[in-house]
Amino acid sequence: MLSESALPYTDKLRSYSILGKALLAIEKGTQDMQGIDVNLIMRNLSKRQQAFVDVTDFRVSLGREIYRQYPSFFMAMQCPLPELPDRDKMEICLEDNNDNLVAVFDLSYYLDEKPIQINGVTYKQKKNILEIGRFKFFNSLAHIEKIVRNHDGAVGYVIFLTNTIEYWTPPEDQKDTPNNDFQIHEGLLTQPIHSWTSSVKEHRDNATVKLHGQYNLTWHDFSKPCDSHNCLFRYLFVEVHK
Repeated sequence: MLSESALPYTDKLRSYSILGKALLAIEKGTQDMQGIDVNLIMRNLSKRQQAFVDVTDFRVSLGREIYRQYPSFFMAMQCPLPELPDRDKMEICLEDNNDNLVAVFDLSYYLDEKPIQINGVTYKQKKNILEIGRFKFFNSLAHIEKIVRNHDGAVGYVIFLTNTIEYWTPPEDQKDTPNNDFQIHEGLLTQPIHSWTSSVKEHRDNATVKLHGQYNLTWHDFSKPCDSHNCLFRYLFVEVHK
């Protein structure tokens, strides 16, 4: 559980648990989430921290940065929502004083398998399976679309941060591959249905994601904390409205 000492806020905080997950509530007024600037939040975050150990580190750091810009909401981390499958949690949720859901954030963070050194600390991921990361992005997008449809005025955000260049680079081979329908590279326009190639039986051929909207995928630079070729961190984010 996150402790209050780990969160350098001057406002009154309440820490409590729901289903064993830490929630953080910030007691203030209300704000309009329609004008949230994710790029500004990410730029400010990169000035404080250029890389993260894992998605939990990313979640907590991003939550603090959101609070600095939008201190008026109740913030919950790892929050269960009825629109999500069993055992799934939304990374960050914001509610107003009337308990209305106003924003949800689903996060992905993937480190390259090749290690990088930043200030004497090694950052790497033991197994970074590109197909799984791409599929998770689309799955998160579908979940957030459903949540936003069920909550008037709510806005959803999918944020995907990585230093693995293959995620934002178009594939050289455009042949039919098991993950071809789940590309998330720069400039891609998503389609209503994304599914695994059914001809390749050894890969999850029954996995299908249906989207209600279409989204132009644009990547943004986040940080470059070292000189290694894989030390450029970039992020993709999609904003979802009803």
